[in-house]
Amino acid sequence: MNFARGPQGNQRTTVGPRARSSARALFATFRCELLETRRLLASDLGPLLPVALEDVLIASPLIEVTSLEDGVVSPFATTSPTGYTPAQIRAAYNIDDIYFAGGAIAGDGTGQTIAIVNAFHTPTALADLTAFSNHFGLPMPPSFTQVAQDGTTNYPANADANWSLETLLDIQWAHAIAPGADILLVEAASANLSNLGIAIDYARSQPGVSVVSLSWGLDEYSTQSSYDVHFATPTNHANVTYFAAAGNNGAPGVYPAYSPGVMALGGTTLPKDAQGNIVIANESSWSGSGGGVSLYSSQPSWQNGFVTQSDTQRTMPDVAFVANPNTGVPVYDSYNNVGSAKWSQVGGTSFSTPAWASIVAIADQGRNLAGLPTLDIPELMTSIYAMPSTHFNDITISGGGPANTPTVGYDLVTGRGTPKADLIVNYLVGMSSVAGTVFDDINGNAVLDGEPGLEGWTVFVDLNEDGVLDPLAVDTFASADVPKGIPHLGTATSSQFISGLSGAITDVNVTLNISHGRPSDLVITLISPTGTRVTLANNAGNTADNFTNTTFDDSAAVSVSNGIGPFSGSYHPDEMLLSLFGENPNGTWQLEIQDTVPNTSGTLNSWSLELTTGDRSTTSLADGSYYLGDLPAGTYQVRQVLQAPYSQTAPLSTYYTVGLSIGSHVTGYDFGNQLPVTNSTVEGRHIFYNQSAFDGNDAAITANDNDAIAPDKSPLFPGAGQATLANI
Repeated sequence: MNFARGPQGNQRTTVGPRARSSARALFATFRCELLETRRLLASDLGPLLPVALEDVLIASPLIEVTSLEDGVVSPFATTSPTGYTPAQIRAAYNIDDIYFAGGAIAGDGTGQTIAIVNAFHTPTALADLTAFSNHFGLPMPPSFTQVAQDGTTNYPANADANWSLETLLDIQWAHAIAPGADILLVEAASANLSNLGIAIDYARSQPGVSVVSLSWGLDEYSTQSSYDVHFATPTNHANVTYFAAAGNNGAPGVYPAYSPGVMALGGTTLPKDAQGNIVIANESSWSGSGGGVSLYSSQPSWQNGFVTQSDTQRTMPDVAFVANPNTGVPVYDSYNNVGSAKWSQVGGTSFSTPAWASIVAIADQGRNLAGLPTLDIPELMTSIYAMPSTHFNDITISGGGPANTPTVGYDLVTGRGTPKADLIVNYLVGMSSVAGTVFDDINGNAVLDGEPGLEGWTVFVDLNEDGVLDPLAVDTFASADVPKGIPHLGTATSSQFISGLSGAITDVNVTLNISHGRPSDLVITLISPTGTRVTLANNAGNTADNFTNTTFDDSAAVSVSNGIGPFSGSYHPDEMLLSLFGENPNGTWQLEIQDTVPNTSGTLNSWSLELTTGDRSTTSLADGSYYLGDLPAGTYQVRQVLQAPYSQTAPLSTYYTVGLSIGSHVTGYDFGNQLPVTNSTVEGRHIFYNQSAFDGNDAAITANDNDAIAPDKSPLFPGAGQATLANI
């Protein structure tokens, strides 16, 4: 096998075009991973010290290329794409079933930026992304930005065949999964951990970046926990999540996938049937998927009591995605492939990584639409391990491999499994929904059995259970119980009484002004009339970081815990104000400020409440269907507004009691309605005719399903079917 030296001296396989001999063609798999042993410890460096360890540790791209060559490994270059298409992948994992805002907005990552961090320069990145998108009928991303690790266009002087192919896979398939998201490509100057860390830090600090994809790795090393600082949300930035490939050589896996600061991605094999269709039920593990128990990283809280493979150490992967290159996905690569054959079929856990990053970017889109902040790693991973097993395709079929095999439940080759993306995104958005149909119950049996829907009917969640639709209203109340002194090691409490509001709470924002010698000493809590406590800020900021016109709003991008003072503008509170959803707004509200450190004091100068009250409602579509979304978990009464002259036939109690768990979507809550019956033919119902039909005697007919009786006509006309005539 031919090898060449990469720009950093690391051994790599040449992936440029090769002459082919079809008569002697062999299948081979090119693995861009761990081409040299890299388990280096500080004590191993000897005379290299004091060179920083991260400067000598070299990462490798985790891409796999299926190739047809005479024993020479090279990209399988073709004139047309091979492997699974974006449409097939999106359908297999239910990505096309993700919608927000009552089904009006497709889940495509709009408003989010996916950051791809790789090494070296890929000069054809934009041109190849354009060619890929055009071929598969995808719009270009709203924006595509390519920068060096310092944010400039002073790109790395060297290119690298392996890393370029990795980059093209990452940007093209991140776009294929989340076509509405912006793409930021950050190119590290080299593949050493030091430069890759600089590139990560630049990527995570950019406005709009909510997910960072890392499709590379290296062997674990004893001081790797010090590198985990790169996997955190920067100060004054919206939450960021990180995704890392588990490796392509089975057990053990690679770092940074072993870091508790990332989601670790394993790989599977997706089989096809005779017609070339994906059979998701037969999905199996992939023999190359990395995984195992970490040597050096401690177990994160979300794995405690869940994984059985270790009680103390981080295990991975967390989840998986298709990665076997033998089925693979197409990448347009004009950098490595010359002539007319520009397509390569690739795989590896480096494909799993941008795919899952894009799914979480879609979830972040939904969270923003619901007024929630983007996810951070603790919230994402806690949710991933807490959600029902039915949200995943649990992989139990073994695809072979030297060590790890899949089992029922969590395992060290596929984690919890591959995504049922619609269910997972619903859960991550944290909002639930209820749906059904408003229909014309022609036969009066209170069952939707082929009857037409009713368009334009209002269905609502009766939050205060008064049987009346309360329209949404927004009111602001400023406390008169100020200013209030805040004693050191004491508590100040300001109150305001609210009355006369109709409807229950659907949203709350709090704005305040506090001057204090050390605002970081303060715990600020809002207390509702029912006694619900919501911590707005807990020892946030630093010395003299006052709160000036500071608004606490669930929809704010930056959490107050990530902010630096002075605090001015909107911040996401430490706890969700959404916990007040459905409560009665009337009564006494309190703002409590506790000083937790001696020798300082201050003043609560002012504060106000913005309350949105009323019932969530929607209108049925042309087919009668309705959708009520963005509901937190809870139990609700769901009603319709009855329109004259209809009478309601379903449900008999006039409303449904609906229990919603986190991220659940329930259907089949149908509302039946019937017009007054006159001159019509309905099974089991009396049908009245006028005098002209019965010689002055009012009569009624009990008709069967097959009756075809016209209004104002005798039931005895030919073809009328069987009928019973009874005098009244």
